[in-house]
Amino acid sequence: IQVAGTVKAYEDVNLSPEEGGVVKEWKVKKGQHVKKGDLVVVLKDEVIRASYEAAEAQYKMAELNLAKQKEVFDQQGISELQYRNLEYTRDAAKANFELMKARWERTQLRSPFDGVVDNTIPNEGEFAPPGMPIARIVNTSMIKIQAEVPELYSGTVPVGTQAVISFDALPGDTLRGRVSFVGSTVSTANRTLVVEIILP
Repeated sequence: IQVAGTVKAYEDVNLSPEEGGVVKEWKVKKGQHVKKGDLVVVLKDEVIRASYEAAEAQYKMAELNLAKQKEVFDQQGISELQYRNLEYTRDAAKANFELMKARWERTQLRSPFDGVVDNTIPNEGEFAPPGMPIARIVNTSMIKIQAEVPELYSGTVPVGTQAVISFDALPGDTLRGRVSFVGSTVSTANRTLVVEIILP
């Protein structure tokens, strides 16, 4: 079977902030290699960080207060209702702390995989709207080729099938890869299945 395909990066993602904010600092530059988990960009976090630290202090105080009062409760110095109220106060403080921590962490966008910073959009000091891409990370350590196989041959190209790849820009040169994905539905437009081939 001979089909045409499109060459793509193995992994390709646009980073978008969940909450909008002003870009405080880019930790990387275009073209720079990053590892999974590396910090890419930081949004202004002064207000959220202060709220997070206040919530953390409240949680620690509620935890300490509960521990101290447990001794009193064990000695029947306070009622069960009073002790349960302290537990609920601690639980509420913990939930608020975890919420503020999550919000603060959203001001720090990190790379989801090893790759290269392909693009950065807003400059430092500019506003980054929520849900809008502000950086692109691509992993080109492996190449993915996406092709469409006619429905007639769908049963003859299972995952793991070896494939020989040639490129128009490199006539005469070939590479070997393997099928890593076969679509489960047939396109109604041209009666084909999507197939992905990985080149190591």
